Amino acid sequence: MIYYAGEVKDRLARAQRYNISVNDDMVVESIALLLGQIGEQLDSKKLSEEVQTKYQGNPIDFSSISKFRNKAYHHYGSMNSKGILLASQGMDELIEQLNFIIRKEQIDLDNLF
Repeated sequence: MIYYAGEVKDRLARAQRYNISVNDDMVVESIALLLGQIGEQLDSKKLSEEVQTKYQGNPIDFSSISKFRNKAYHHYGSMNSKGILLASQGMDELIEQLNFIIRKEQIDLDNLF
């Protein structure tokens, strides 16, 4: 998830660097796919249901991420660029929240041994 959130930030920065509007269809579609990939990481083989349940809503709303993923992949035509770009603005916060979970889980694991 952190990787794809970073890719969203990078894609936006690259568009700005090359003077491509963030509303350009190619940029929006690219970001939508990357945001969808963030949702793909919620597969229980990649992020356990235990961790998702433990942190649901505090600090991350995993269900909203999953819903966005479904919309990005299955109902792309009904999405607008404003919604996609709005979702992309939360990447710094998402990365921070994911790093918090990683640190917390590491502490919990360290305390087991």
